[in-house]
Amino acid sequence: YQVSYEDMQSDSRKRQRVEARQMCAYLLAQVLKLTSYEIGDVIRRDRSTASVSISVIEGLLSVRDDITIKNKEAILKALYEDKG
Repeated sequence: YQVSYEDMQSDSRKRQRVEARQMCAYLLAQVLKLTSYEIGDVIRRDRSTASVSISVIEGLLSVRDDITIKNKEAILKALYEDKG
């Protein structure tokens, strides 16, 4: 997504940042098993926004074949590297 951690947490509603936040929420739920409350703290949104973000990505994954595990792993790795 080419979005920094700070940009992802910003108040911006630009599509690229929103999609990065949604994917981040999904990965935090799936990989790290964080709760909606914990995810909300990470992405600086409330619990309900975190839940909706997860649902959005789950919906995309159910209909799109181009989002693979490899893509998700690359995104997660980039998030960890950006946090240092």
